[in-house]
Amino acid sequence: MPASWHVRELDAHFSHPADAVFDVVSRPLLRPQWQSSLRAVRMITGQEVGVGTRWLDLTWAGARPELEVTVHEPSSSWSEVGTWSGITAELDLRLTPVGDETDVHVTVRIKGDGWQRPLGLGLSLAIPLGLPGDLARADKILGRR
Repeated sequence: MPASWHVRELDAHFSHPADAVFDVVSRPLLRPQWQSSLRAVRMITGQEVGVGTRWLDLTWAGARPELEVTVHEPSSSWSEVGTWSGITAELDLRLTPVGDETDVHVTVRIKGDGWQRPLGLGLSLAIPLGLPGDLARADKILGRR
């Protein structure tokens, strides 16, 4: 039986323009500054970011998912897919300018194959606990630039 996707959606507001928000959320090397689960990021394809860019997330929990950019539309849309040990996660960010600020709609899809199916569900249930704080930290980083 194929694994089903667990989908979570949320909205975040940034007090900064869409181009600045996109610059922070789309650069993997900046992620450890605002994404609480990360110790570091190791680039696989180099530091130039665009569709096909790949990297490893080095998490505090010890997971090492490999991620790849699938959509890179500056100031508008960002998508990535990550895989690790039978877990697949997809992240979509849609940025909407609101004057000099930005609304971001986030969609996360996670599935686990085989014995990882319960872990996929567990990870999806944790998204509302961590992601809003991570995005708020990214907004604060922009305020210090």
